[in-house]
Amino acid sequence: MATVTPNFNWPVPTSTDLVKDGATAIEALGDSIDASLVDLKGGTTGQVLSKNSNTDMDFVWVTDAAGDITGVTAGTGISGGGTSGTVTVTNSMATTITTKGDLVPGTGSGTFARLAAGNNGEYLVVDPNTATGLRYQGHIEAGKNALINGGMDFWQRSTSSTTNLTYTADRWFQYTSAGTTTFSRESSIVPTGSQYSMKIAQATANATITVNQAIETLNAVPYAGQTVNISVMCYASASTGMQLQLGYSTSTDVAPLGSWTNIAATTGGAATVTNAWQKMTGTFVIPSTAKSLYVSVFIPTLTAATNAYISQVMLEIGSVPTSFSRAGGNIAGELAACQRYYYRAADTSSSFGTVGFGMASSTTASAIWTQFPVTMRVKPTSVDYSNLILSDSVGTVTVTALTIDSNVTSISTGATSVSGTGQTQYRPMYLRQNSSSAGYIAFNAEL
Repeated sequence: MATVTPNFNWPVPTSTDLVKDGATAIEALGDSIDASLVDLKGGTTGQVLSKNSNTDMDFVWVTDAAGDITGVTAGTGISGGGTSGTVTVTNSMATTITTKGDLVPGTGSGTFARLAAGNNGEYLVVDPNTATGLRYQGHIEAGKNALINGGMDFWQRSTSSTTNLTYTADRWFQYTSAGTTTFSRESSIVPTGSQYSMKIAQATANATITVNQAIETLNAVPYAGQTVNISVMCYASASTGMQLQLGYSTSTDVAPLGSWTNIAATTGGAATVTNAWQKMTGTFVIPSTAKSLYVSVFIPTLTAATNAYISQVMLEIGSVPTSFSRAGGNIAGELAACQRYYYRAADTSSSFGTVGFGMASSTTASAIWTQFPVTMRVKPTSVDYSNLILSDSVGTVTVTALTIDSNVTSISTGATSVSGTGQTQYRPMYLRQNSSSAGYIAFNAEL
């Protein structure tokens, strides 16, 4: 027999054993194996083999200590389960998600629902009136929009004009290559969330149109070196191409007709507009040297008998357009921002509203002061008026001329010399509307 010791001490026959005493050697090996495996005998149905000690081949049959799990049942938020074989469970909340950015908030005790991702730039707020108790809404904070009167809310000069190269809605300057274009305030065809839009009506000939706003240095320099997004809601009665343009200048307080350097859009900036409101957007990178900015909605060709509409124009920092917000944050703030550049004193609720007060300096002239509601951008450089009279509470005088007194006018008060025969020298005088709510006096401090 072998002298080596195998793992289980079984006597291993050698070649000599097999020649001389083969049967005996094989019998000895078999007996040894049989003795080693004796613990594998026995047991009953359902039992399992378990180690009895640390000794090799020492086993014992025992009853299976089965756990208390006899099946897997799907609970809240889980589907699948079973009592035998391979059991699969699925997270039901995970399968509710269908789109990048989705949320799955609770809707009650043990219930939930999908909340679709909001629009770019929106944030999440609690709202118990919605199915999920949450909703997305846009930012409306003041100062996000660098463009004043982007919602076309204010039209101090006139609600309709065909004069070329002039202001239409407050802060918006226009150019048309044909003299048949009417720019007017529109209240019927407007985007959701706005009361007004600007209607651009082309009557008899094709024209190139530009509606633009120059941003003064004080408001422009925070955008120098920034990536910005311009967006506008637009609509057209027939298919019309529109573009967004952004220009800059290294000079201070450049006017709309000044010298501008165009900035190419990095993304977007053009769209084909049809008779459904759509948002046109463009992303631009402003040079760090910019001191003045110029934003334009450009229509290369507005065909005859076609109407275009724009509203909710916004310039904001970042490459993603967010929901529209007024520069002033609300109506009062937006009006004040407009009046910083142009202020028209008028009382549309009265036929004899007072627009200034002063004293007769002679029998033919009065010195009149008009208080501005806000500090103007600079001392006004011009004044215009219509349908005004002078009154001393005894009689009235027809206004024949009105000029600005540049030596006395300031950023807070407008001073004018008002002519008209029949005044009483040194008597207090009121500058009033002449039996018409259309009467006004206006001061201009535009770029």
